[in-house]
Amino acid sequence: LLSTLAIFGLASCATPENFTIRTISPTGAPTIAFYDKGLDTTNFVTSTGPLVLAEFQKGDYEAIAYDSTTALSKLSTYSTDYKFVKLLTGGNLYLTSINKDANAMPTSDDVVVGFQKQGVPGKVFQKLMDDYWNLDATVEWAGDAATAKAVLETGKYNGIDVDYVFMAQPALQTVLANTSIEHDIKVIKNIKEEWKSFTGQDAIPQAGLFVKQSSYDA
Repeated sequence: LLSTLAIFGLASCATPENFTIRTISPTGAPTIAFYDKGLDTTNFVTSTGPLVLAEFQKGDYEAIAYDSTTALSKLSTYSTDYKFVKLLTGGNLYLTSINKDANAMPTSDDVVVGFQKQGVPGKVFQKLMDDYWNLDATVEWAGDAATAKAVLETGKYNGIDVDYVFMAQPALQTVLANTSIEHDIKVIKNIKEEWKSFTGQDAIPQAGLFVKQSSYDA
C-alpha cells in the first residue's frame, strides 16, 4: 500500500507485496500530497483536469485526486465505485502580479488570468474579486493550474501581455525559482488568508482524495 494513502487512514488487510494503489491527479496543488512518490510514474500519474475527471467513469485507477466540490457533484450522476475519503488541500492559492508596484491591485485596464473557472479555486477568486476587493477587472480564464503557470512564466496569454495571474502551489514556487524569467513577479495576496478575512472560514475545500470502494474495503 502506498505510504501516502496510508497517511490518510486507508487501512487495509492487504500487504505492500500483494496490493498496490494506482493514483491519478491533476498537475498542481494536489500533487503536494504525493511528494513521496517521486518519479514513480507507474503508480502515480498526473494529467490534465478533464482527463482526470473522466477517470471517475473509466475506473482505471484505484484513487483519484480532484477538486472536491466538482467531483462530489459528479459522483451523484456517475455510475461509479468511488468514495470521498480525505481533503488534500485547503487553499494554497495566490494572486501574483507582473511588473507592478507592490501594493497595486487589478483595475479594468489590466489583464488578469485565472484558472478553473467552474472549480472551487476559480469561484473563490471571482467571489473575492467581486465582493471583497470590489474590483471591476475582468478575468481571462485559463484551463488549469499548468496553463496559469505557463502564463506567469511567459507573462503572456494568447499573445497578450498579462498583469496579474491567479496561481496555486507548487506551480508558483517553481516559477519563482526560475532564474531565467526576466519580468518582475510579486506575490500580492494569499487567497486563503483573504478568504478567511472575508468569510471567517479557516480553509478552502479544494482538492479531495477519492478511492474505489472495492480498494478501500480490500
